[in-house]
Amino acid sequence: MWAVARTKVLGGTCGGTMESVLGYTKLPSVFSFSMPKLELGGVSIRRSMATMAAHEATGSFVSETRPRRVFADHVFYKGKCALNMRLIKPTFKISDSGDAILSREGTVMLEFAPSISQRQYDWGKKQLFALSVSELGQILALTPSESLEFFHDPNMGKSDAGMVRKSLKIEPTTDRNGFFFGLTVANKVEKAEARLNIPISKGEFAIIRSAANYALPYLMGWHYATEVNGIDEAGASGASVSGTTAPRSLVQPPSDIDPEWDK
Repeated sequence: MWAVARTKVLGGTCGGTMESVLGYTKLPSVFSFSMPKLELGGVSIRRSMATMAAHEATGSFVSETRPRRVFADHVFYKGKCALNMRLIKPTFKISDSGDAILSREGTVMLEFAPSISQRQYDWGKKQLFALSVSELGQILALTPSESLEFFHDPNMGKSDAGMVRKSLKIEPTTDRNGFFFGLTVANKVEKAEARLNIPISKGEFAIIRSAANYALPYLMGWHYATEVNGIDEAGASGASVSGTTAPRSLVQPPSDIDPEWDK
């Protein structure tokens, strides 16, 4: 049985009929219009007409309540190493009153992969280094003649602390026209040490700084704090936490992304 909701079309030029079935909007092929504003149950919805037409053509419809996860990595490819940047969202915990409280700030994950041949990299042997909000701030303040070095222990505070130690060094090139990013990972458990280095040009470093500057408020969770409706604006799927429904992607990192502290 299909539950059909009446939908009003305001504005634009249109012809034909339209129905909304259980949160999915289906358009007959004869239905055409230009940039209308839809009102469904008193809620105004603006849609991309091209996207809706594509759904109609393929017969695929995406639920209004189901989130679409977005992956937007950026990779620098060099002769001996590739460096991938990806954003890890902040996580929140839900209080008994239903409020979302920041549990862990987000990070910018750096993934270093060694080269195995020309333009081919072994991502199965990648090494991770998660840049925190404060570390990103230091990178933003870095001058062309300065160096930085960060030390991480993924197991700090645990019984196996010190078994894996990571060092990320950022130092200027001799011509001051860029930086070298060097990652050293010493693993006492596996009795192995990995060293990966990649040159980053001045223009590429500008990309890193610009991305870091843009991402900082999001990593701190401030974009949710400034939303009119708070955390509901995330549009993520629900997860039960302390008896309260909360966006799943805000409560825990996606399972297919390896946080540095798990390595």
